[in-house]
Amino acid sequence: RTRDTIQAVVSGALDCFNDPRVLRACTPPAGLEFNPRQWLAEYGTLYLVGTRDAQALIAPLFAAIAEDILYQTKRAALTAPGGRVEPPLYFVGDEITNIAPLPSLPSLMSEGGGTGIAISVFCQNSHQLQTRWGRDGGQAIEAAANARLVFGGSNDVAGLRDIQSLA
Repeated sequence: RTRDTIQAVVSGALDCFNDPRVLRACTPPAGLEFNPRQWLAEYGTLYLVGTRDAQALIAPLFAAIAEDILYQTKRAALTAPGGRVEPPLYFVGDEITNIAPLPSLPSLMSEGGGTGIAISVFCQNSHQLQTRWGRDGGQAIEAAANARLVFGGSNDVAGLRDIQSLA
């Protein structure tokens, strides 16, 4: 990778801090910083919520926060009895492709349960998954799901055909 490519990726990931509201929200007083390990030990609940207009701006930040929490959880599972954190971490990603597109999601879907990470993700259709994570990544996410809910209103003919075949 070239230096320019790396710089562009890092710059894009930190772009959300150009918004003073985001910068202010992510700059707590000393001693009140978010500590993922402590949060996990306290069985905390964390909501990452953004407006529709801010999705593109804050998605890299939300993905980074979620990836760090998931990393710390997997790390804790290495020394936990049975290799799993107890109680399990329940990760819910609504509009996952837009709000917090985790780079690790395809592998996390298949490996997370073994470490005590329960995952529920929601998106509009298979096309969104494949657009975000590529054909193989999108299919891996779908294939690793223990359950799949499909609501009416979809006009994704190929997706509906797949669902009909599964049914």
